[in-house]
Amino acid sequence: MNTCLSETAAAEAGKFYHGNVMGAETNLHIIHDLFPKIDAWNINSWDNCWYAAFVYWCCIKSGINLPVRCPDPAVSCNFAGVIAWEQWAKLLEVNRWKGKGDKAAMGDIVLFDRVFEDKEHDHIGVVCKWIHKHGRDGV
Repeated sequence: MNTCLSETAAAEAGKFYHGNVMGAETNLHIIHDLFPKIDAWNINSWDNCWYAAFVYWCCIKSGINLPVRCPDPAVSCNFAGVIAWEQWAKLLEVNRWKGKGDKAAMGDIVLFDRVFEDKEHDHIGVVCKWIHKHGRDGV
């Protein structure tokens, strides 16, 4: 259980980070600035694609020392991409991947399928709270 990560993620989520929405300018600069600058992927294109970068930000804020990009060639992009988290967790030296049937714990990083798009791993988050519904545990 990573209590520090879950507490950090809950506190940061309460700051209401957002992209360019409803006429309001993005406030994601502090997170965006952690990553390399490339023309194809900039802060104005982050509107619904910043969740993995937010998780990385929470890791850094909670003292988890991760590089922006894992140097292993099996990890295809930096931690601003959801797929990088899966690829990293499945590395033998990391060995943090849990399957769909495994129960997540507080502070675990979880990947979600088909939240915003009809594809696997299109969303990511940190378990901050358990909600007990109908006698079952849930996130």
